Amino acid sequence: MVVDVAARLVLRLIAPKDQADLIFGLIVYGVVLLTAAAFGLVWVRRYLLARVWAYLLAAALAAATIIGWLGPWISGEEFNSAGAKVVALRMLLTLVVLVAGGAIGVLSTVALGQDPTSRAWKAQADHVLARRK
Repeated sequence: MVVDVAARLVLRLIAPKDQADLIFGLIVYGVVLLTAAAFGLVWVRRYLLARVWAYLLAAALAAATIIGWLGPWISGEEFNSAGAKVVALRMLLTLVVLVAGGAIGVLSTVALGQDPTSRAWKAQADHVLARRK
């Protein structure tokens, strides 16, 4: 959420008044995706996988709701000009981006064997191999 707010404020200062260009939105959502991936990567190294998915989903729902409602106001748009349908679609898009970013971070960490369960399995395998020698 903080990344989206900061990106919108920066774009409000440096972008032209007409922010209808798709590139600005893609940049903001790209940064949000990378931030969610980083949070997923850090959290899955510290906590068990089931807890991480619950944390990521709760954080994504809260951030998508806040971004959907505050985004137009921060960008300088009139709040009621967008309409409820556009706000709901913006919230859904933000939720999809956040969940995808979190999944990228979590799955890449699991694939590299850095989550607690993978490290425990590796330690067990090393222990068994050490006892055989």
